[in-house]
Formats: sequence, C-alpha cells, structure tokens
Amino acid sequence: MPENRRFSRIGFKINCNFKTKTSDYSCRVINLSLKGLLAEIDEDFNPDDLKAGIIEISLINSDIKISFESRLAHLDGKLAGFIFVRTDVESITHLRSILEANTGNPNKIESELQFLIEK
Repeated sequence: MPENRRFSRIGFKINCNFKTKTSDYSCRVINLSLKGLLAEIDEDFNPDDLKAGIIEISLINSDIKISFESRLAHLDGKLAGFIFVRTDVESITHLRSILEANTGNPNKIESELQFLIEK
C-alpha cells in the first residue's frame, strides 16, 4: 500500500524525553519530520499519560536542545507517533537544518515548511 505523506520522514536515531504534567519518559527517536516523530518509549507507561506533553531532543555533541509541544497520534506497543503542535523559532530552525542535511533535498524541505506555514 503506497504512503501518501505530505512531509518527508528521515531515520534519525537519537534519545529524547517525553515530559507530561506527571511523568518524564525516556525514549528514542526512530524517524522525524517537520510535523512529528515516531519514538520508542524505553520504559513502562500508562497510555493515557502520553496524550500530550513536551518532546525534548538534546543534539549529540552540542548544547542545543529542541522541544515541541506534542500530542499522541498513534500507539503500537512501545512505538508512539507524536504530532508537533507548537514550538519556538529556534527549535523549528534546528529541525529544518537536520531534515535538510539528512534528506539531501533542501528544496523539498523548504516547500514542506512553506506548506506548514500557510496551513
């Protein structure tokens, strides 16, 4: 079955945290896009606790942290798909750079970002 995705996803293996009002979960990013990410939760969790929170990613060999207010889109075992709801300019700028560097097609990422802004 072909996928009809509006946003390019890249494989991007890096640790992250998902913070809710009551918990802080260690997880690992599996793939990443301008609109969200797929992560594997490293520990036991209450599925209801994952509905909304903050995804924080600390970039390796850097003091840069990017964060996104996120909501759960789907859950399959320990794999959780999150949609980015809100972020700051610095985080989206770093995310854009990561995607451009890993897709090899900066023009595609630019058009996806433009679509996101217009929406």
